[in-house]
Amino acid sequence: MCNALSMFTENPEVAEQMAIALVLLDPQHRVIYSDSRAATRAFARGVVDAKVSKLLEDTHISTHSIVWFPAHMGDLGRGQRNFNESAHEAARGLISRAPSQPPPP
Repeated sequence: MCNALSMFTENPEVAEQMAIALVLLDPQHRVIYSDSRAATRAFARGVVDAKVSKLLEDTHISTHSIVWFPAHMGDLGRGQRNFNESAHEAARGLISRAPSQPPPP
């Protein structure tokens, strides 16, 4: 499974959609959680960015559930870790991996 991806976009919603699309390609994951309400709605409506659509075209995708949940709410209390916060910290660690400018054509 892909757990990191670099892509160039000025629209964070496209990046969120791409992250969901990558998980859709893995048949072992039936439930996908996202903190992006816009991205989950785009998939529900069947209207995703062209880059995302291109990734998914000609691919058999099994039935999945895409679930939105509120983000950046801190720990849940009583010693329970908010996994969205863990994912956010991991994503911050990946930021320095991508170059700041797109590669030349």
